[in-house]
Amino acid sequence: MEKRKVRMDIFACNENGIELYNGLEEYFRFYMKKDSMRIGILNLLE
Repeated sequence: MEKRKVRMDIFACNENGIELYNGLEEYFRFYMKKDSMRIGILNLLE
């Protein structure tokens, strides 16, 4: 269930006009400061 929430966040940032490949790094660096659970997203992308 946690993985689903992670995926929803990825699509949400894409709707904001951030590209999945170019914008994800900056988005996750900013988001990782808020929630350490976001680190799991980087692992899924790799």
